[in-house]
Amino acid sequence: MPFKALSILTAALCLVLAVVWFVLPDWILANWHVAYLEVGTLESRRMACLFLALGVILFGLRHLRSRETQQALGKGIIAACASLIVLGLYERISHHAGNGIFAAIGLESAICCAFLSVGRFSVRDDAKLVVQPR
Repeated sequence: MPFKALSILTAALCLVLAVVWFVLPDWILANWHVAYLEVGTLESRRMACLFLALGVILFGLRHLRSRETQQALGKGIIAACASLIVLGLYERISHHAGNGIFAAIGLESAICCAFLSVGRFSVRDDAKLVVQPR
């Protein structure tokens, strides 16, 4: 998938997650079998702001042509997703979260894999992708 398409798709996903975390945090936490407390409200809204910021950044940088900048952004997203995957697995194994956390882990894994694969491609022009040698 080209960087531009992945950036737009991930930005849209982040914006949806921002709205859901802000408006329906109790639904997500209930799905994860995590008690919804006052601190959950505070943290959920703060997380929504981070998803909003990431969505705006990704959407704003969708036209990047600099391979180095694309790679830096991709590495940051990969690091964030990989750490969320590890944390989610830890929370599930520790019984702090239920099986619903696997939906988040799956989504984070898909984003991580997508950004890992986008590093192999470069846009030469708007219509053609060329595989870069490693």
